[in-house]
Amino acid sequence: PPVAAAPDGAMELATEFSSYGGDSVGPSLVRFRGWSVACTKGPMAGAAELDELAARVAEAVPAPGQPPLPEIIFGQNRLTLTHEASGVRLSFGALGGLEVWARRSAQHGAAGLTVPMASSQAWKEKAAQYKQQDPARNFDWTYTADYSGDAVTVAPEPASEPA
Repeated sequence: PPVAAAPDGAMELATEFSSYGGDSVGPSLVRFRGWSVACTKGPMAGAAELDELAARVAEAVPAPGQPPLPEIIFGQNRLTLTHEASGVRLSFGALGGLEVWARRSAQHGAAGLTVPMASSQAWKEKAAQYKQQDPARNFDWTYTADYSGDAVTVAPEPASEPA
């Protein structure tokens, strides 16, 4: 249903959530107790969008030997939480997360980060081989980041009067 309300009227589903699949980009919005939660889902980034993201990350975090970005990025996906009364908005998107990751990798490399996996012995041998060939390859290939979103305060939207 396009609109659903909790018994106390605290929640309103403004649009239906899109199913995963297809290439359409579209927002979905939920309002709950003075907050709106909006998400936008888009397709996997193509070559041009990946190049643009790489350029923007490199511009934001210039570092020699910048590690490569993930091969698959959903650059148009975004989650935004807005406190409607105060206008405080917290937004999560691919670019912000990649910038935080790139900054951390440029400063600390993999920083001793290890991820257990079934083929760890084979991986250790391959990693040692790469490290000998190119020490600049010491980056966090898990793309782990302590990204806390992008916070902004905007003027709250005026309450609409019932017609």
